[in-house]
Amino acid sequence: MIRLEKKYTKKKNQISDKKLRISIFLNTVLFFTKDKKLIYVYFLFTGCVEKNDGLKVLSDVYFGRNSNCNIVNSYFEHQLSQELIYMYDHDAQKEIKFYTLNGSLVKSVPLRKSKKIVDNIASISVISIDTIIINSDYTNQILVINRKGEIWKKIDLTNKLIDQKQNQYEFVSSAFSGNQNGSSLLLNCCWRLNLKDAAQGQHPRDNLEELTYFYKNYYESPFFITLSNIFSDSPKIDYHAPGLCKKILNKIEILAEPPSFTCIENNIFIYSLHSDKLFIINRSDFSFSKSIQVKSEFTSIGASTIKINVENIEKVRDSTIYKIENAGRIIRVLFNVRKKEYYCFVKHKKINKELNDKRNSFSIIVYKPDFQKKKEYVLDNRLYDYNSSIVTGNGLLILKNDTTKNLLKNDKKTYSRLVFD
Repeated sequence: MIRLEKKYTKKKNQISDKKLRISIFLNTVLFFTKDKKLIYVYFLFTGCVEKNDGLKVLSDVYFGRNSNCNIVNSYFEHQLSQELIYMYDHDAQKEIKFYTLNGSLVKSVPLRKSKKIVDNIASISVISIDTIIINSDYTNQILVINRKGEIWKKIDLTNKLIDQKQNQYEFVSSAFSGNQNGSSLLLNCCWRLNLKDAAQGQHPRDNLEELTYFYKNYYESPFFITLSNIFSDSPKIDYHAPGLCKKILNKIEILAEPPSFTCIENNIFIYSLHSDKLFIINRSDFSFSKSIQVKSEFTSIGASTIKINVENIEKVRDSTIYKIENAGRIIRVLFNVRKKEYYCFVKHKKINKELNDKRNSFSIIVYKPDFQKKKEYVLDNRLYDYNSSIVTGNGLLILKNDTTKNLLKNDKKTYSRLVFD
């Protein structure tokens, strides 16, 4: 049997200005570059002031040393009776740092022991300072650690994610908070192979047939896994929403990236590089609720999927890179509980792909609770990092990029607090 992941292995290349997860056969390829140009703060609203009436930067909050912050979320710490922000950087840090909302360091939790088991930490969910859940995509490993970084629970699902039809899966977690609910975790289910087909020699070996076989099973497989009673000796696994990916994308073709999801209150929001819609699922029973078309005044949204044929197999890697780098797309959805408004982050389509020094903007589209659009605000992603934003009790915080560090406050991570009238 030829394992799919052996054909498209994990690589790291210098291509984009942010870490991007590219999944071909649902494996990870990472691309990085760093823009070291100095960009002055007064460029913040240059060329788009008229688009941002009503957007205000109330204040800046400084957190620790300046580095790329891949995971940033918040939770309520009952022992301290206050909301805390936690941050983790894949490249530079070997610890999770916990801060107050005003940027004071509360605790650093070491990850030396955890990273010996799961080096590629994809998501972190915090129940309390002594119950920190760590997930690693495509390894089926989950760890629970305490404030000292000691592992007090290890869950290996490698031989457990097998359904009654002998389909074997891997899980992918959401990078956003909310996927954990008490002792239950919500994970994205990724089809890998059928053990019965493999044992009987029915697994296709031709590249085109193998690709068709893989995506047919992937699109029709369950989209979610819930892992219940995770702190017990026998966690329970349930599969949900079969065929949801096919319903979202309408056809079986190659994906440059799998869909992403985030949980907000009682709903699950699903969005994809290949769509201009938000798909809303009821978290209680995984029934489809509705879809919302996201319309921007400044960019098209969504890239086409890639047809499965011989010609495209030869150039699939270049095609996925092109789409991820250049397409307008939905990046994330956040919810402000106090103001009762949604923030949909949309990366703008690159108009001139040769001139990388030109500003590549993004929008924050503000919606009412019923998803009536209030207003769209445009920002420059050389100055603000749309991948590192969070809503806390103090409102929306978004990371200022390293390009401004010499003009701000030494080597601190700087988050701006934004408000919308």
